[in-house]
Amino acid sequence: RAVAAFIGVPSRRQVIFAAGNLAQCLCFMGRPAQALAVARQHLIPLIRTDDPPALHRDEEIARALLDSGQVDEAAAALGSDVVDDGLGQEQLTGRVCLLARILLYRGEAAGALALCRDRQADLAGEASPSTTAAYDQVDLHRITARAAAALGHHDLAYRELEAAWTVN
Repeated sequence: RAVAAFIGVPSRRQVIFAAGNLAQCLCFMGRPAQALAVARQHLIPLIRTDDPPALHRDEEIARALLDSGQVDEAAAALGSDVVDDGLGQEQLTGRVCLLARILLYRGEAAGALALCRDRQADLAGEASPSTTAAYDQVDLHRITARAAAALGHHDLAYRELEAAWTVN
């Protein structure tokens, strides 16, 4: 109802986009239970397999699930390929962050670190300025720091936290 009240008489597409944005914002605000409720009510049941890829909102659903401790369900939500959101934002970094967090939850810090470092190398090698959202850049540094610290690479963890602070 909160989504419908916000945008009036919405189309299914509007509800999905608004709910995806709301779920993501709630996660950023530290309210994962509310984000998961939005995802379960306004995203998961409304998204159809024949919808265009940009309507699937896999990352928002996975973030709400992961932030709520539903690791296996979050991993399943990320089962499809990353898609262009149509707004010019690079989406792969956010997906890498979610996948790395899943690896960390499963005790696979080395895999998480390798995944993050590979993504950082890809971003550093881009010829044009990155269209990666700042919150994804910060997440990538923070998750890299967590993985590095879990492996005892405290110097790298510290540098990554400094980089996250700088971007933030």
